[in-house]
Amino acid sequence: VLIDVTGKNSFPIPVGRFREPMSSLRRAKYVIVSKSNLVPPEDKQDWLDKIAKQGFTVEKGNLFFLNYIIGEPYPLKNPQQRSMWNDIRGTTALASSIARPDIFKNMVEMRSPIREQYVFSDHYIWTQKDLVKIKEDMKKKNLKFLLITEKDEVKIRHLDHNDMSIYVAPLAVELTPE
Repeated sequence: VLIDVTGKNSFPIPVGRFREPMSSLRRAKYVIVSKSNLVPPEDKQDWLDKIAKQGFTVEKGNLFFLNYIIGEPYPLKNPQQRSMWNDIRGTTALASSIARPDIFKNMVEMRSPIREQYVFSDHYIWTQKDLVKIKEDMKKKNLKFLLITEKDEVKIRHLDHNDMSIYVAPLAVELTPE
């Protein structure tokens, strides 16, 4: 059973974000606690207590943590060139069309402050008009860099972005036992 600990709601779809009810933990052989590195330790512990209350017994090798990690950004125009967070610090905007833009923003802000965020719906199809609007708004606000996800990179690489400094933030996951 996979449990996302970034929210308080433990109800299954359509009321909550869970695919199964918490009671399914009783029959689970393995539990993966997702995004536990993105919440305060006390929230993580609250979830571990909820898991225990459902009858899941933690034994060696049956509880894992799935941590989300953000890597060094790279320029969209030159993916082989890695940049440092300091290279884009202070004058950066964020744009994403993902399911949980708040998590992406929080991960980025652990590394660098964000001055503006442009959020599109999940699976949004980017247009040239979108990039032009963002570019104009960034110019007014004196922002130099636009940071996007790899998912968004795929959606905008075919658009004309040559006059923008767009960086891609690679995301990865790390699975570790308890």
